[in-house]
Amino acid sequence: MKYNIEIIKSNRRTISIEIKKDLRVIVRAPKRMDNRDILHFIEEKREWLEVNMAKMKQYIDSKADIVPYTDEQIKEFIMAARTDLTKRVR
Repeated sequence: MKYNIEIIKSNRRTISIEIKKDLRVIVRAPKRMDNRDILHFIEEKREWLEVNMAKMKQYIDSKADIVPYTDEQIKEFIMAARTDLTKRVR
């Protein structure tokens, strides 16, 4: 399986892999780490990537049916909360 992998090198001591909700794979590594070592690490974590990529896809699919609130609905919720909280505080 092919992945959209982004490698970010920074002043850190460890290497990590993160799967974003848009299914990008972010690998964070020390600046001095050789690219071959980074690729070797990714290869070692292939099974983990496949399992967790499938979980992320399942999570995204489960959220696909959820319709977000409109701006107007959010404003109505805020106004209702302000009214209710004002009554409770007095």
